[in-house]
Parts: sequence; structure tokens; C-alpha cells
Amino acid sequence: MRRKQWSIVVLVFISFLITSTLFTNCSSQFQSASELSLKNANASLVDLSNMTDLLLITQRPSNLSNKSNDVLRYAIKSGKESLVESVEAQVNSQEWQIVYDSEIVLTDLKYGNQKVSLRAVSKDGSRSQSIEYRWFVDNIKPVVIVNSKPAMQISDN
Repeated sequence: MRRKQWSIVVLVFISFLITSTLFTNCSSQFQSASELSLKNANASLVDLSNMTDLLLITQRPSNLSNKSNDVLRYAIKSGKESLVESVEAQVNSQEWQIVYDSEIVLTDLKYGNQKVSLRAVSKDGSRSQSIEYRWFVDNIKPVVIVNSKPAMQISDN
């Protein structure tokens, strides 16, 4: 009977040690989480309104016509990622929209001047100054008129 009581005491002691260890680890994790949220709160107070060096255009549109979709890609400059919560884009005079995957697919562009603007948004909602890329879409077919034939024909084997 004493052996059984002794084993119960040992089991209770072991379970106490395990519980106290888990509680200690959990409380330190909770403290770390609260410290992180405090750091995030401080980081979210960054005003981006006067900042222009946050975004970089990494791929410009390559098509000069509207016959196929084209892409403009961007990146957040190295070391500035923690300041930026999201990125917004504006194509021509459309409304600003959040861009999720570092690229803007350009479709159905009309003849004429084109403009894509990008700006960064911080956690508190302040927006950076925008960067722009401009180009011209020419979707009018050229008119080709042949006035004469070549003066001399050359054949090559």
C-alpha cells in the first residue's frame, strides 16, 4: 500500500513540474506577443506622405499596342518593407486600387497617352507620394502605299 501511495505522490509531483513548465513557457510567449503588438503599434505611426523612395518599377510595359495584355511590375525597396502595409495603383484616370501581387495587368488600353501611378500605404493609412510611368499606345494601322516596283530584280540561289 505504501508503494502505491508513493507512486501517486511521484506522479503528482511530475505533473506539477510539467504544468509549471508549460505555464512559464506560455506566459513568456504571451509577453512576447504583447511586446510585438506594441512594436507594431509604434511602426504603424509612420507618416509616408513625404516619402518617395519606397517603390521601384521593375518591369515596364513592353507593348505599344492594345492587341495583347501587358504587365507593369513593382517592388518595395529593400529595407522599406516594414513601413508599407499595401500598395495602391491607378491606371490612367481610374480610381486607386490595392495591388496584391506586385504586378498590374494592363488590358484594353485605348489609343493615346497612358499613365500608371503607384503609391505605398502605411499601417495607419498614410500614403506616400506617387511614382508614375507614362507611355503612348498606338493602335492605328499604318497605311502602306507602293508607288513603284524595284528597278532591278536579283535572284539568289
